[in-house]
Amino acid sequence: SSANPGVYNGRPKITPWEIEELDEEMYVCFLGDGAFRSLQNDPVMYQANRDARAREGDPTSTNPIFTGGALLFDGVLYKNIPEITQRLNLGTIGTASANVEPFFLCGQAALAYATGQMPRPTQLEDGDYDFVTGLGIEAQYGVGKIAKAPLTVTGATVGDLVDWGMVTGFVATT
Repeated sequence: SSANPGVYNGRPKITPWEIEELDEEMYVCFLGDGAFRSLQNDPVMYQANRDARAREGDPTSTNPIFTGGALLFDGVLYKNIPEITQRLNLGTIGTASANVEPFFLCGQAALAYATGQMPRPTQLEDGDYDFVTGLGIEAQYGVGKIAKAPLTVTGATVGDLVDWGMVTGFVATT
């Protein structure tokens, strides 16, 4: 609806990315330690990763019991990122004293690589008695989460921005 920019307008804001080698579409969900541990111990997730995942080839590189760090279920790859808990944990909230931390469900176009200056060669002209000459590359770039302002908002501020290509959510764990 154009009256309320927060209402779903029929265009998906997150779509899965295609893995051409597997001919599959998939999302990737990044979780902190607490959320990942809870998900890993969920009976349905535990059974699916114990019984349903392929174990062909080298068992130390393909068997989820030995590889750890990622879970796969229903077209979503769940990846543990400890830095989410270390840097983004909101602390204990509520009467149950649950730790709250974000998770990031990513699809296509979740992140952007922006170039501020194209790479160019540099050379160190002065050396230590001409024994050291330096060559390098100078560039300016950044990687970040994509957020867009709704089309109906003019003069948008940061508070008007909406995640694009990803969903940011919060989970509580004990």
